[in-house]
Amino acid sequence: MPINRLGRTEMIRRLFSHKNNELLETVLTKEYDTLYSIDSLKLKDDETMATQEELQQLLEQIRPEVHEFFNASTNAQCFIAYRVHPEERSEYCNNLISLEQKSRVKIIGDIAHEYAHHLQANILINIFRHGSMNPLIEGLARNAERFVVDRYAERIDNPAYIQEALDLSIPELISVRNAINELNNDSCKHTEGHYMIGVSDHAIGNAYMRVKEEQHGKNYYKDLFNQLIHEWDFL
Repeated sequence: MPINRLGRTEMIRRLFSHKNNELLETVLTKEYDTLYSIDSLKLKDDETMATQEELQQLLEQIRPEVHEFFNASTNAQCFIAYRVHPEERSEYCNNLISLEQKSRVKIIGDIAHEYAHHLQANILINIFRHGSMNPLIEGLARNAERFVVDRYAERIDNPAYIQEALDLSIPELISVRNAINELNNDSCKHTEGHYMIGVSDHAIGNAYMRVKEEQHGKNYYKDLFNQLIHEWDFL
């Protein structure tokens, strides 16, 4: 099966295999180990919000790191601004990153995630526009986000950014793990998709990508993105 046909249904089916179930548990254990190893004395919560000028500067810092993560780049211009209403979540659409109004420590991951979508939208055009592929594009964006946040936290010596990313990622991985366990414990044995109702595309994609990274190493993302670029037979 071409990788660009790896939609939500197929990704869920693969996650429910016994081998991938075990690998997901390994990933979760590593996430908790990282969380518990954070030196609380180094945590520096920054509740300030970046200015519009600083948002643009942050985007320029993050852009090359997302390019490095995927080993791909685009010259397409990308704009960035806060959303008008504070309760609206961050999103990407038509070369514009619209950010939720939240503190600096929470915004770095959002910028990286949404810029990853900008890269996808300008390179993986057919796949990005196809709704069934959402777990694939969200899983790639979530892990580009993780890569950038780790770099940023190391650069400014503040693990609060890593803690923030883990507080997002761990519940996603747990939601997938719980769905798998529910199937294993259910005597009725519905289809795999039944147990993933209510589990987000972000969570499914994140879990699948982390399992594949556990199998193939961190270059998996570059290899996958390159494969997607060259598979133009998407229907």
